[in-house]
Amino acid sequence: MPDAQAMQLILFSGGVALTCSVLVLSFGRTDRAERERSGRRRMRRRLNRMLRLPSD
Repeated sequence: MPDAQAMQLILFSGGVALTCSVLVLSFGRTDRAERERSGRRRMRRRLNRMLRLPSD
């Protein structure tokens, strides 16, 4: 059985690993949502420009 200091180090390392994984996952999700939002904004702008063009 590991002593108290080794157990604390193991628990701390596990906590750091969990925190990092949560940060990575949330960053990926936020980044994807922002890319989708900017793509929709770009498409809306193009559509508005097309609709404003005078008809021939």
